[in-house]
Amino acid sequence: IAAVHALSDVHAMGASAQTALTLAVAPFCADEDITEHVLLQLLSGVSDVLQDEKVRLVGGHTCEGLELACGLSVSGFSSGGWLLRKRGGRIGDKIVVTKALGTGALFAAEMRAQCKGEYVQEAVLQMTESSYTASCVARDFDGVRACTDVTGLGLIGHLLEMLMANECGEDAFESIAAVLNIRDVPFLRGGLQASCKGIYSTLQSQNARNRRAVSNDSEVARA
Repeated sequence: IAAVHALSDVHAMGASAQTALTLAVAPFCADEDITEHVLLQLLSGVSDVLQDEKVRLVGGHTCEGLELACGLSVSGFSSGGWLLRKRGGRIGDKIVVTKALGTGALFAAEMRAQCKGEYVQEAVLQMTESSYTASCVARDFDGVRACTDVTGLGLIGHLLEMLMANECGEDAFESIAAVLNIRDVPFLRGGLQASCKGIYSTLQSQNARNRRAVSNDSEVARA
């Protein structure tokens, strides 16, 4: 999941990932064999994802810490200098979401033992699915002008970034807004149920500030 997550930043720009560095943290342990085993399993999972996309793991750092952790820094390139960025959307463009939303609320519910196991399994399968294919489609399809990956800021937060990006820079694009039909947004099973119980992701309090950018926020909340 960590490897797929790191690669998604490159995929969102329509670029090809080439190399990766990894930081792997194993929990403190008195038995060195256990530490080696944990790191082996962790880096094997990372390597599997990278090899599938022909990305070279060229180095990194391993250490011990309080909790198991893994992060990657990915470098890539584009053909002919063409890249997708957050800015560039135009009036009349359609919003395409390539994966279902709701992982933050779903896993918050899972930590409270209030989420079905099959919902968690579905979420994990989606989170281990690379966005490489979607990126290739975006590159080949004439008409895709802007793109980003939806992570911690949620759909509204990242969409707001794209709308605001049009008004930044020397060659500012036309100002745009967006219309979302909440019933057309794909949600993971368990995500909406968690929210209805008042269980949210850890970033919910920060993300809630974005409701000021939604003209009918209270109506959407009731829906």
